Amino acid sequence: MRICLTVMAGISLAFLMLTRTNVLSPGYVFALMALFGTTRAFYHPVRKSLAPNIVAPQHLPGALALHGAACKV
Repeated sequence: MRICLTVMAGISLAFLMLTRTNVLSPGYVFALMALFGTTRAFYHPVRKSLAPNIVAPQHLPGALALHGAACKV
């Protein structure tokens, strides 16, 4: 999970640096967004698997509902 967050932060930093130096082109945007999407594809299953490991079984339905609502915000 930390690796995914670090990669996403790095991609955001790359966007910032490319924008600030006026080097940003459509090719860079597509490449960075493809990398960002791939990273998010790994991040979401990891994030979803955390709740059952943290919350007691009797509170799991409420925790999953709260997690789903938080992801929409």
